[in-house]
Amino acid sequence: MTPRGWSPREVVRRYRTYRTHKLARGETPRDRADWLGRVAYFEELQRRGNRFRDLAYDELGYRERDGWRKERYQPTRFGKRFQDIGNRRAFLAWEFKVGGGNREHRLLQLRKDAAMLRQGWDVVWVVKDGARMQHDVYDRAQAMARRNPRFRLVDLADKESVAEFAHQRPREAAAVRRAAERFDREEAVQASPAKAAEALLTRTVHAERSVARPRSTRLGRGRAAARGARAERPADRGRQRER
Repeated sequence: MTPRGWSPREVVRRYRTYRTHKLARGETPRDRADWLGRVAYFEELQRRGNRFRDLAYDELGYRERDGWRKERYQPTRFGKRFQDIGNRRAFLAWEFKVGGGNREHRLLQLRKDAAMLRQGWDVVWVVKDGARMQHDVYDRAQAMARRNPRFRLVDLADKESVAEFAHQRPREAAAVRRAAERFDREEAVQASPAKAAEALLTRTVHAERSVARPRSTRLGRGRAAARGARAERPADRGRQRER
């Protein structure tokens, strides 16, 4: 899996930079395949989160002429806090989350949001599925919401959370619900039957191969491999070639 738009040369350059930074900090870098898969996962997560944000921006009826900005940043004592949507005049910031994400990055975002609350901002986190968020991140956000009513955690999978937000901000809650419904429809279209079938076939083939060639124990590895090779039938070999 390679991030979108990355050439092989770009992959090599970025991995060297990542590896150099890790070694300089005395940490063990991931191997390139593992690192590449992790980068691709987080980039896809960010792409989906940005799409959810864009749909919400549209449904909320926000316009730049009214002061609403995407990826607006606010200085804090912990560094710049980049807001998914923010308005300096309204002192309101939105954050939209889908899936998992980088735990350290999200905890840092919450620290910056706490600093923004002290500056007088209102902050709303809209989470597509709170169950997929790291427990300590979710608990920290819940604790902030209990301590300060200007911080809101809206978990769209939690009916009580959605109902409370609808009571506080009915217009915004309806717009967010519409954005989530549009997002779900888009996701369903992208996960076409052909792609789903292809993914299922890939998983099935890998599962069949793992069963056909089980790992042997350390002591009997050579003998087990020899017996497995002798026991393999010609028909099985033919099926493997067809795959």
